[in-house]
Amino acid sequence: MRIYPQNDLPPEPPYGDAAPLEYSGAPLRRVADFQRLLFELTPRIFVTPVLIGVNVIVFVLMTVFGVSPFSPAMADLLRWGADFGPLTLDGEWWRLLTSMFLHIGIIHIGLNMWVLYAAGPLVERMLGNSGFLLMYLVAGLCGGLASLAWNPVIVSAGASGGIFGIYGCLLGMVVRGRGSIPPEILTQLRSSGLGFLFYNLIFGMMMPNIDMAAHLGGLAGGFLCGLILSQPYTASTRAGRLPRNLLLAGLGTCLVAGGFMGVSTWHSGLVRVQRELTQFGEVEEKSIEAFNAAVRKSQRKELSGQEFADLLERDVLPEWRAARERLSAVQRVPASHQRRVELTLEYMLRWQEAWELFAQEYREDSPDKMRKAMERQQLAESAVQLLNKEAGK
Repeated sequence: MRIYPQNDLPPEPPYGDAAPLEYSGAPLRRVADFQRLLFELTPRIFVTPVLIGVNVIVFVLMTVFGVSPFSPAMADLLRWGADFGPLTLDGEWWRLLTSMFLHIGIIHIGLNMWVLYAAGPLVERMLGNSGFLLMYLVAGLCGGLASLAWNPVIVSAGASGGIFGIYGCLLGMVVRGRGSIPPEILTQLRSSGLGFLFYNLIFGMMMPNIDMAAHLGGLAGGFLCGLILSQPYTASTRAGRLPRNLLLAGLGTCLVAGGFMGVSTWHSGLVRVQRELTQFGEVEEKSIEAFNAAVRKSQRKELSGQEFADLLERDVLPEWRAARERLSAVQRVPASHQRRVELTLEYMLRWQEAWELFAQEYREDSPDKMRKAMERQQLAESAVQLLNKEAGK
């Protein structure tokens, strides 16, 4: 499953090497022949255990390096590569991939790896090792893109895109494989897949912390992969896997790259807002520090009034004004950031006015200017309090 930072409950496991297929009253020879053919086409299963191993190793490393194994902090998840729109869409595209191998707590990874262990081996035998890996990656990336498109301001992680892709792929193969997969197996695969989807979709709608967009994106991506990779299961199936894998690699690359560019364009306002807010944080720290240092020097009589005013005009106000102009020029500010941007602009304006009045007062020795400057400074502090309250919601 892919979640924000909670956990969810496991679905019923599907079929794999750990859970042999059973057919009461079915033509056992036909089923046995099909299973034997799958083992001949894909003699060894190694992609599924490798994927499980990578997920477990990453989780262990996170724990060793101080990340909580039960309730990891958002900052820790981001450091390890979790998906977060303002970062992912602003040059850190690799988070779409790395977030597929991160998990938010031991229960989260335990449930996901259980489902992958149960579902992966059968689909890997049906697709072949390379085809299964391609499908898993394409579906996982599609899930990450769907999550970014739907709600780019959450921090999310998990293998659910790839896991839902496995079931989507099964459904795609069921749609195209009616003539080559024994009807007894088709019936059980259809029942297992639909049961998994029904359970998880209903449960996901009841739990607000579950990233349903990633689930549905992975499901859709896997379904398309199943349609592309599905072929009749005969002795010549292995020869047909390479061209289908190449086709999926090409189409998957185009789909993911095109989807990423589309989502980036759609959320361009968010990316720029987050970038400007981050840059302003640096400007704010530098400007406030310069102002406070100037005040201390002035109090020690190390600066004249004219020098104090010159310092404000030279070292504080130019960058501050430029940062405010850039933030106010951002178009298409997302609703989730509008209040924060409004309060930040108010805060920036009041400090700018205060510094301008301070500079005038020190040049002109005007008590009225000083009084007005102090009023602007108090208004700036009020804006900060509102910003902190907004951030705590």
